[in-house]
Amino acid sequence: MKYREYLPEFLREIEDFRGLEEGFGPETERFREKSAAAADECCAETAGEAGIERFERMLGLPAGDMDLEQRRGQVLGRLRDLPPYSAGWLYRKLRTLCGEDGFLLEEDAENLRLRIGVPGDRQAGVRTLHRSLRESIPANVELHMGLLFRESGSARFGAWVQTGERIEWRTEQSGTV
Repeated sequence: MKYREYLPEFLREIEDFRGLEEGFGPETERFREKSAAAADECCAETAGEAGIERFERMLGLPAGDMDLEQRRGQVLGRLRDLPPYSAGWLYRKLRTLCGEDGFLLEEDAENLRLRIGVPGDRQAGVRTLHRSLRESIPANVELHMGLLFRESGSARFGAWVQTGERIEWRTEQSGTV
């Protein structure tokens, strides 16, 4: 957009403003183009060769002999796999991979342990999931993964109940029992 287009209609015809546009117009356009290009380089989806190269250095990815779009896909894949770790993030990731009720998650924050069980029919994805989680969760968290198998059939359960003495507690006025 040109400088004079920002001005009200009655100011556009003044000769001084035309001179300002002619003098500063090319500089302003170059500045807008360069600032838009800089903004594009900061975003992996729109970055060019230099921007992708910078992302690869930051993430420690090898450039290899891939073209720009393949390298962009590699960078985006790595960026999407590095969210800040939280229990909510882990739950959403497991729910996406295994379904709403398709996993077992036990967290022991005191001992820094995670136990995750995934369905046995997803055996091939367990290694990939384990590798992904190992890269995402903190290094001091112990990760245990296993497979869950559903079994159907009849089972019998029994219990033995025994009663014993009945003990009653009485509180006296002095507060002793």
